[in-house]
Amino acid sequence: MKKILENRISMYFKVKEFFANNLTALSTTAPGLSSILDTFNNKLIELQNLATIADQNNNGYATQKQHARESLQDKTLAVAGPLWAFAKMEGNEILAAKVLATKSDLNAKRDTDILFWCTRLKNIAILPANAAGILPLGVTDLMLANLATSITTFEDLIQEPADRRSEGVAANKFAIIKIMEMGAHLDILDGVVDAFRTSNPMLFDQYHADRLIDDNAAGIGTPDVTETIEAGTIESIYQIPYLDSRKFKLNNTSAETIEWGLSADATNPTNSLRTLAANSVSEYRSDSLASNGDFLIIRNTSAVDVIVEMTIVE
Repeated sequence: MKKILENRISMYFKVKEFFANNLTALSTTAPGLSSILDTFNNKLIELQNLATIADQNNNGYATQKQHARESLQDKTLAVAGPLWAFAKMEGNEILAAKVLATKSDLNAKRDTDILFWCTRLKNIAILPANAAGILPLGVTDLMLANLATSITTFEDLIQEPADRRSEGVAANKFAIIKIMEMGAHLDILDGVVDAFRTSNPMLFDQYHADRLIDDNAAGIGTPDVTETIEAGTIESIYQIPYLDSRKFKLNNTSAETIEWGLSADATNPTNSLRTLAANSVSEYRSDSLASNGDFLIIRNTSAVDVIVEMTIVE
């Protein structure tokens, strides 16, 4: 789940708990508070459901795919090494060149490239003459079968990114809209609680202490968003209505240069992007990034995934 959802939901539950513990006392003075709170709690349930979908379909998909890729690479190398040795023993330099691979070689390949390479390696390995030659070198039929299964598993994962991730992206988008709705509803609750400023100052102060739990305006501490941007992709990591005075702070934690900026489209930049060097931090006001655009987007043109951290300074 993106940090902005985690921070806000944490605060909303604190507010919910505050009213659950003190509603009886407060309703004596403000009987209309109960119905307002019911609406707030219902919106919180809707937000929590959306956040769960966003978490499962974004981070969950990326983690599952990475594990499948690592498993595929390990199984491939376990076959490629003996197959290369067999080729060298036979003096077959063409075969040796086709199957030569290291872990670094595979790590550098994109998802589709790794799928094609491992599939080709498997197809070479199961040829009768090659399968017979690598059997004495420790490569069993079961290992070849497991490699084939691993290829199928990884292929299934990378063939469905649109379905798997679009649902999560959509859920995250609607979760942010729901946060805006809840923010407006919290303003109403703030107004009601003002009635207790003098009659019950202890509860008044407690409410506002819980209400400010997600205050990260200084940009100190946990980033609002931590996101992995896949190699060769453009991704929107945050959506918020454009405000020229809002500041965005971006930390590029990777060893690759990236580009970032505001856009009116989530995947196609509508404004020029700024370059952010490897392992560096940059901070700009919205009007310095662009004159419009509700999406903060990152472009990763490198051959490896990168991780960015973004903090909003209102």
